[in-house]
Amino acid sequence: MLLKKSDDLRVWPVHEQGKLVYRIELPRTHKFFRVGYREYFLLSLLDGKTTLPQACSVAAAKLGGDAPSTEEANSIARWLLSNKVVRLTDASQAEEVAEFAKPESISLWNRLNPFWMKLPLPNGERWISAVARRFVPLVSMPTLVLSALLVLVGLVLFLSQRSAFLSDGVQLFHPSGWAYLFASFVGLKMVHELGHAVACERQGCRVNQFGVVFVLFAPLAYVDVSSSWRLESRAARIGISFAGMWVEMVIASIAMITWTLTSDLTTQWIAQSVVMTAGLATILFNANVLMRFDGYYMLADAMDVANLADEASTSMRALAKRWLFGMPTPRSGEFTGWRNVAVLVYGVAAMVWRVAVCLALAIASSALFHGLGLVLTVLGIAMWWGRPAWQLIQWMRGLCQTRETTFYRGVVLGSIACAVMVAGVFWMPLPSTVQTPVVTQAVASSIVRARVDGFVEEVYVRDGQDVQAGQPLLRIGNEELLFQIKQLEWDQEKNAIELRMATRAFKDGDVQWRRRRSESLAEQHDQLQSRVDSMLIRAEKAGRISGRTLSQLRQTYVKEGDAILEIMEANGQEWITLISPDHIEEARQRVGQNVRVRAADYQTFETELLRIEPRASDAVSEPALAAVHGGSLATQQDRDAEDGEQLRWTQPYFRAWLSVPEGADTVPNGMRLVADCGTDSRTFAARLRNWIRQQLVAQNAL
Repeated sequence: MLLKKSDDLRVWPVHEQGKLVYRIELPRTHKFFRVGYREYFLLSLLDGKTTLPQACSVAAAKLGGDAPSTEEANSIARWLLSNKVVRLTDASQAEEVAEFAKPESISLWNRLNPFWMKLPLPNGERWISAVARRFVPLVSMPTLVLSALLVLVGLVLFLSQRSAFLSDGVQLFHPSGWAYLFASFVGLKMVHELGHAVACERQGCRVNQFGVVFVLFAPLAYVDVSSSWRLESRAARIGISFAGMWVEMVIASIAMITWTLTSDLTTQWIAQSVVMTAGLATILFNANVLMRFDGYYMLADAMDVANLADEASTSMRALAKRWLFGMPTPRSGEFTGWRNVAVLVYGVAAMVWRVAVCLALAIASSALFHGLGLVLTVLGIAMWWGRPAWQLIQWMRGLCQTRETTFYRGVVLGSIACAVMVAGVFWMPLPSTVQTPVVTQAVASSIVRARVDGFVEEVYVRDGQDVQAGQPLLRIGNEELLFQIKQLEWDQEKNAIELRMATRAFKDGDVQWRRRRSESLAEQHDQLQSRVDSMLIRAEKAGRISGRTLSQLRQTYVKEGDAILEIMEANGQEWITLISPDHIEEARQRVGQNVRVRAADYQTFETELLRIEPRASDAVSEPALAAVHGGSLATQQDRDAEDGEQLRWTQPYFRAWLSVPEGADTVPNGMRLVADCGTDSRTFAARLRNWIRQQLVAQNAL
């Protein structure tokens, strides 16, 4: 097998951690690698005329015991081929390494992936470099100190006001604001990439490429600064990778300060959108080390592992071959110690992340594009996983022809591993404690309601006042009711006079009728008198007045049945918890049983789950549990409310009551606790499906 180094290959020596290594650059693909001396020596012999066995012989004569073995040399050669560091001089030999080759047709197929399509702009690197050079003088120590102070102030403001900020920020995701949010996101990402370009120019490097990447057809800017790998200083390379996120963090901090200082709703809305896109979105995506964004390159530099993702994939393949097929898979040997383990761990985490991203993008595309989303999902997943699957099939077919025993071992062990993973996701329960929020509140022994219509004339008590049974609370005036009872008294007097006259005239029939009328009028008078007496409202029981608007009740109109105030029992308290529909079945099984309640100071109480309301409601009946008030439950504004300010839960909850345990006298009203109301044994798939459903319901509710 004749191999030859790529024509545009660049190699230079670097001293790292006290040993000599070589960095390899492929300008055509903008990729960098690091190899040890023996790997470089073997590479230097591959001139297209020397076969691999001949190169191994020369290496053995030159390096002695450090020379790679034949099997190691084959592994190194395949690694060089897979990364296009070398190429085959004879096209007929391509079939020997088909599982490692990367045909251009497959690369084109990957570039058309609807989940991720890169489109370099012609000469884009020239004009963004020209713009970046104008900003290079601004990169100085005073600028960095000032920007660090801004970020610190913005972070403090966000942490101190996060509840109010996040509550108001929910409205940003309403469909009516998507266009503005998207425009803000695209503009900030342009500034983000410009920050990378400025830092790159500041270090004397150049921008290799500038263009647009389409994520689900959403255009985002990208800039290729892989030339920074020529820098020997890892700190400088990390600075270039971090520059874009730093610029967005500074912009987000300025927006957070603006949101705090201004009272204009439009300005606050714009500031919130900037904080969300430049702050939170940057942390979730750009800082994510499992995606090939800024965090990934920072981690690669911190670990000093060029092309971390490719190296991790190679490590995982080697591990799979060793465990499943029992095949020794010597690597090129450039990673030892903790790096070897870290690269493998990263590979596992990246694979899990890729599966999660596929699922998330599938759901997003289905929600955004409906029927077309299914087609895009299948196409995207096929493009992402199709080539590795096809390479695996080809490699397995060749293995079956040459090493049949090894092939069947791999099939059996691989099938078992897949079955275990599928069972773990779709069948194996993941027990966890059902935790529900609890709030303590005072018990109302009696609600004082108006018994007649009228205007409040006098209020004799105040909020928090202790009263005794029968003590006057307030008086309601009703002139119509007083007139009716006065008219009825006149009718009674008139009927009494006519009754006496009929008796004297011996008109028996008239006497009987007048007597019955007298009884009827007396009954009506008693009823009216009872209503008149109820105009003066008295306390039915002893307790403490609870009514924050009592001072404003005077001369206000109330209707019969309206609640005016409450009389609270001394030391009366009830504990209420809210249970989501996902956990209601587990909680119902605990009715009548003891449950544990924990406070923030780790104090625990043993209580009993007394009862659960049969129907769930999204009405905010316990405001103390709302996130806007420091609780744990998310809320949203009720757009059907007349004032537009009423809050509702993002999902319905069942109210349940817990017994108040002995020794809880020190627990004040309004305190938030957590109750363990059963065990949730759903599988991972069921939990994920339910979470997605909740997100879609919440999004539709906005």
